[in-house]
Amino acid sequence: MNKVVHISTVHPTFDGRIFHKECVSLVQAGYDTHLIVTHIKNEEVNGVKIHALSTYKNRLERIFKGNKEALKIARELDAEIYHLHDPELLPLGLKLKKEGKKVIFDMHELAGLMIKSKTWIPSVLRWGLSYLYSVYEKKAFKNFDKIIVVTEKMVSDYTDVVYPKFKNKVAVIRNLSLISKVENSIPVSIKKEKEIVLIYVGGLTSERGIKEVVQSIQSISNVKLWLLGPWENEVFETECAIADTGNKMQYFGLKPMLEVYNYIKAADIGLTILHPTVNHLSSLPVKAFEYMAANKPQIMSNFPFWMDAFKGCALFIDPSNHQEIENAIKKLVLDVSLREEMGNYSYRKVAEKYSWEEESKKLKAIYTEIYE
Repeated sequence: MNKVVHISTVHPTFDGRIFHKECVSLVQAGYDTHLIVTHIKNEEVNGVKIHALSTYKNRLERIFKGNKEALKIARELDAEIYHLHDPELLPLGLKLKKEGKKVIFDMHELAGLMIKSKTWIPSVLRWGLSYLYSVYEKKAFKNFDKIIVVTEKMVSDYTDVVYPKFKNKVAVIRNLSLISKVENSIPVSIKKEKEIVLIYVGGLTSERGIKEVVQSIQSISNVKLWLLGPWENEVFETECAIADTGNKMQYFGLKPMLEVYNYIKAADIGLTILHPTVNHLSSLPVKAFEYMAANKPQIMSNFPFWMDAFKGCALFIDPSNHQEIENAIKKLVLDVSLREEMGNYSYRKVAEKYSWEEESKKLKAIYTEIYE
């Protein structure tokens, strides 16, 4: 079998896109598939051979020591194709290219632009670092064999403008839902009778509208908010808890992807109320497709790109307007037929157009092309 290696120093071991979708799909396609990632031990799961990286104390240690450790394992595996998932792995990719390897870079977000809004970077350094990263990224992309982006909008808004010469290297692999897994999930049996549950799955950060939702539901009876994912920090978690004067928020922690589907199946309304950051405006959030696959209506931010992609599947609101959020929640809570109509339409749309089962064919085609 042809050997392929995915590498991430940032993402969790069983990341939805990297492990459950891309790696498992490649195993099913007959590839000898390896994953270098932070983990507790070397093991094989679902046919994917996991090679454990150490856990690092901080971001800088991860960037420098993680690259070195991952490169050592990558060389030992001596594969034909290496598939990278983090911007900090660009130096590793260039070293592998010099050694005659094929390298794919999976651009999950617009890293060069996102640096400008990273709060952990001192504000006086952000523009300079963004420029330096973009220069280095351009050098790497010139050498890499394929660049994968997650939406067509990333191509039009970024790649066409910044790297027009590399367009023939760019492919779109959308991060869509595993419909079969959502369909086969079993709803958790924790919801009370007559209770309407709103659900948000993903990082619980200030720019993802969590606090605004908590504030908006306090006056609405029979409503609960389920949250699944990691908190941005303890300060933000405390702020949301203080805002939850009616004790409507329930936090379930960070759950494995397949377990998350059981919660989505039991909920009534999905939430994708993100702030208009550069990355969010051009994204196709996987949580939206997971809600759709579970027949759930949604409330979403009124980004033009989203309003076009998810038309008929959601009520769209200004994410900074508490009253609009509250009104949309009340509308779906009170109108059962609207929830059912929107949920059923969402399922039909995701089944016809937005399934990973169909999208994975593009990934397999890329690998076939590179091997040929």
